Formats: sequence, C-alpha cells, structure tokens
Amino acid sequence: MEAPAHATSFDNVGASSRRRTIAHWIATTVIGAEGVIGGILALVLWPPYVGVITHLGYPAYLMTIIGFWYAAAAAGLVILVPRLPRAEERAYAFFLVASWALRPAPRRLIGPAL
Repeated sequence: MEAPAHATSFDNVGASSRRRTIAHWIATTVIGAEGVIGGILALVLWPPYVGVITHLGYPAYLMTIIGFWYAAAAAGLVILVPRLPRAEERAYAFFLVASWALRPAPRRLIGPAL
C-alpha cells in the first residue's frame, strides 16, 4: 500500500525552517546595518542629511538626537540583538515614526508632523 501524498509534505520541514531563519537574519542584518550607518551619518551631521532637516524646518541639532536613537538605542543595535522581542518591536515602530515625521508634507498621507 502506498503512502498518501500528504504524508511526504513534512519531509522538508527542517529545511524550510532553516531557510526561513536564514532569510530572517539576512533581512534583519540589512535593516540593522541601515540603522547603524544612518545613525552614524546623522551623528556626524552629514551635509545631505542636514540639508533635508533644515529644508523641512527642523533645527540641525535634531540630527544628533535622531542619530543617537537611530544608531545605538532604538533602531540599529536593538534589532540585531536576539531575544529582545519587545525592544525590537519598538525599534521597528521608531523606524516607521522617524521616516514618517521627516517626510515632506506633500508626501505624507495623514496628519501633521509630530
């Protein structure tokens, strides 16, 4: 008697889980590296970043604050540390709020800047 077709669907569960884990860590590393590099560029007041901030009407010293939180605390390093799910969730929320708040007004979908 032959085994049903669905009986073999669990053969590659380990391989599928491993591929998913590898894909997760690749994406997480890219996002975390973007946070660290972007934060460092903000901390050193990279002229293109300062130009965007001043064009939007924010003071240049805001770059230091955003750069620190982007690179060290909220975004870059927290995402790369495993076993901190709540902190990682808040870091992703920070990415979302920071990218929305610094967007020019015509490109925002809702409401004024924070």
